[in-house]
Amino acid sequence: MMPAKKDPAMLKRLDLRARISALEATLLQLPQQEIEIRHQFSGGMYARSMLAPAGALIVGGIYKKAHYVVLAFGRVTVITETEGEQHIKAPAMWAAPIGTKRVIQVFEDTLWTTIVATTALTPEDAMADVIAKSFEDLEAVWSQ
Repeated sequence: MMPAKKDPAMLKRLDLRARISALEATLLQLPQQEIEIRHQFSGGMYARSMLAPAGALIVGGIYKKAHYVVLAFGRVTVITETEGEQHIKAPAMWAAPIGTKRVIQVFEDTLWTTIVATTALTPEDAMADVIAKSFEDLEAVWSQ
């Protein structure tokens, strides 16, 4: 019996995922920078905005839901396992798929807003509804 062929694209995605997770673990060992976060709820939507200062390096959560991102001002480089490395200058808006976890390197003070559907009414409940604790937890969401 021949072993299954390894999909190069999937191997690249898994390598990026592992590298992002390793970076996050390293960054969590360092002093954390305070980043201003604002929350808004309206009509089943949750908008989470962050004012990220130039020089910040941010690793985000794993999204259980598709969502939109709006870059109102600023300039960043974003790395995800699905899109690789992207250089983005505001103004910009894009849709992001389920399973997105990103590294954001901030080059100019940036206003970044994520908009996602949820019935939650508090930031804590919204985050629990839209962010997976791990990729294994995300797989459980997909299998439902």
